[in-house]
Amino acid sequence: LVAQALAGPADVPQISDFNAAGPGGVPVVYLAQAVRSTEGVSLGVLAFAVRLDPLMQMIAAPQSLGDTGQAYLVDAKGLLQTALRVGGAATPGMAVKTPAVTAALAGATGRIEQIGVDGGSVLAVHAPLQLFGRPMALVVEQADRELFAPARELARKLGVNALLLIAVLAAVSTWMARGIARPLHDLAGAVNRISRGDHAISVP
Repeated sequence: LVAQALAGPADVPQISDFNAAGPGGVPVVYLAQAVRSTEGVSLGVLAFAVRLDPLMQMIAAPQSLGDTGQAYLVDAKGLLQTALRVGGAATPGMAVKTPAVTAALAGATGRIEQIGVDGGSVLAVHAPLQLFGRPMALVVEQADRELFAPARELARKLGVNALLLIAVLAAVSTWMARGIARPLHDLAGAVNRISRGDHAISVP
C-alpha cells in the first residue's frame, strides 16, 4: 500500500483490501497518501487504519433472514471481503464466482436462483455498490428450502432487507470516506507547507 501511495497521485489516498486484519484480528481498511514537496520529491507517506466493525456487524446481522440468510461483499477481483454468517466454507480473501456476484460486478441489480457460497440452492438478491471508492458486489442470499416455506412473505423481506442494507452501507461508506479523506488531505498539505519552511501554520 505504501508503494502504491508513492507511485500514485499526491492528492489521492490509496485504500487496502477490506480483509486486512488489524490488532487483535479486528477488520480494518488501511489508507495511505503520499506527501511530496513543491519540487515533487517524496517526503514520506501518511497512513492509518479505519476499523470496519460497524460495517461488518451490519452485514453479518441476521436482519430477518431466518436461519440460512446472509449478506456478503465481493470486490472487483471476485474476492470475498466479509465473513459469512452461515456455511463458512468460504473465508475472506477467497474467490467467489456466482451468477449473482458476476451480475453485480457488471453493474446489474436483480434476483437470481443459484448455488450459493455454502453449496446449497439459494435465491440471491444482488446489487453493485461503491465502498471507499471501490466497486463491490453486495449479495443477500437465502436457502430455497427456507425461503419457499412462507414464500411470499420471506421473499418480500429479502428484497426489502437488501435495499435497506444497500442504502445504509452506501450512507456509512460516504460518511466515513468524507471524514477520512479530508483530514488526510489537510494533514498532507500541512506537511508540504512545513517542508517549504512555513512553520507558522497549525497542523490539523
